[in-house]
Amino acid sequence: MPTLFGIILIQQSLALLPGIIAYDVLIYLVPTYIVARLVAPLVKKWIQRVPSQRLLFAYVLALFLVALLWGGFHEYRTMILCLMGINFILCISLNLVNGYMGEFSVGHAGFMGVGAYIASILTVWVFPRSLGHLVFPLALLAGGAGAAIAALLVAIPSFKIRGDYLAIITLATNFIIKNGIENIERIGGSRGFMGMAKLTNVPWVFFWSVFTLVAIRNFVLSPYGRGVIAIREDEIAAEAMTVDTRRMKMVAFCTSSFFAGIAGGLFAHLLLYINPSTFTLLKSTECLVMVYLGGMASISGSLVGAVTFTILLEILRPLEVYKWVLIPLLLLVMLLRRHAGLMGFREFRFFIPTEETEVYGPASH
Repeated sequence: MPTLFGIILIQQSLALLPGIIAYDVLIYLVPTYIVARLVAPLVKKWIQRVPSQRLLFAYVLALFLVALLWGGFHEYRTMILCLMGINFILCISLNLVNGYMGEFSVGHAGFMGVGAYIASILTVWVFPRSLGHLVFPLALLAGGAGAAIAALLVAIPSFKIRGDYLAIITLATNFIIKNGIENIERIGGSRGFMGMAKLTNVPWVFFWSVFTLVAIRNFVLSPYGRGVIAIREDEIAAEAMTVDTRRMKMVAFCTSSFFAGIAGGLFAHLLLYINPSTFTLLKSTECLVMVYLGGMASISGSLVGAVTFTILLEILRPLEVYKWVLIPLLLLVMLLRRHAGLMGFREFRFFIPTEETEVYGPASH
């Protein structure tokens, strides 16, 4: 992350380049490398003796403490950390449909928009403002539920047939939701909606990110998850093995949209202003880029993709609209080298229970 701010400074003045590189190397990279080399043997022995679930908890706790220490009271850093968490929720939820199930959804931003507006309306018009953080989870859950219901309306006709129709229907749904919100003057129409309190912070985003990770990880490892993966491998063979493919698809799609709605609520209460144009096809494209950058059918890939993409957007922000020329080119080059993304069909060891490793590995290929 210090490199990120160094690159931002370089964009202001190239003359600072040598000094920034020397600063990063001497202050961050060299001390980090020395400490890592010294503690690596001890950490390796400790990891081998600790059960995977406790190891995962230790990683999560360490990550949360690092995030709190790094973010501190710096508003910009807090914003970046929150966007990383929100993008992770979006990425892992879309990966459930596009990666694990093998379908192609391109309207994820529409369901995010539904969650954002429902959560915002509840916290501004319905819930007492004085309750603040106490009712915030209820608003987020309501936003997620609204997005899941919208997804169910899409899923019922979509999964009656096989093929790539889900892509067309979700694309149309994204336009319908965006244009529908624009024409409801009561919630601001095209002017947008505001008045939300700043309820999204690092602890809340971290909590919902971990909650989403655990929920989707357990879903993928459950019998439902096995059924979803079976559909991706061969839908006809899955049906022959008594898998209710239509039901599995609808459950996975609604679960994915539910978490997109949660991400929308967090996003709205971070920026304190939402507009229909925020939830267009461009936002859905961002979700797709994160999924394919990080890797298909991979929780680890979703984490890597969301963090990498968020940092990349900040680095390239001065290029304004031209960054959308450079980012697809970078993605194209990366996919030519790694067809399944950075972590496609692979996981960090601590994301999968030890007893599941041998079973889950072959099932995901």
